[in-house]
Amino acid sequence: RLFKQGYFVIDASINVDEVFRGLRKEYPTEIGGIEVKSVRDMGTGVDTAEDSKKTKLPWSEGDKMITFRFLDNGFCTIRASGTEPKLKYYIDLPLKDELGNPLDVQAVEENVANWLSA
Repeated sequence: RLFKQGYFVIDASINVDEVFRGLRKEYPTEIGGIEVKSVRDMGTGVDTAEDSKKTKLPWSEGDKMITFRFLDNGFCTIRASGTEPKLKYYIDLPLKDELGNPLDVQAVEENVANWLSA
């Protein structure tokens, strides 16, 4: 499996609330060229993998944490740090997609970085 975690330091020109509002307005259907299969948003209680479309986990309105799920239990979770001006990310991918093509964790990371400059 491919795994990467890290963070982006948020400078004063970036409004993290706006970044999450933008993602919530229309969840991405792909990240770094990888199809998003479902989304769990801990700030709205949405979980598109559940029949009810609601997460079974405890959540709080406005929390800044979203998990985008890919094939084969892959995911990309982003969350705002509660103590520092950082956006943290955790990416876990299988080595290959359904067709056997290699996946690129760097492309997913770059896509997340682009959300901060949008």
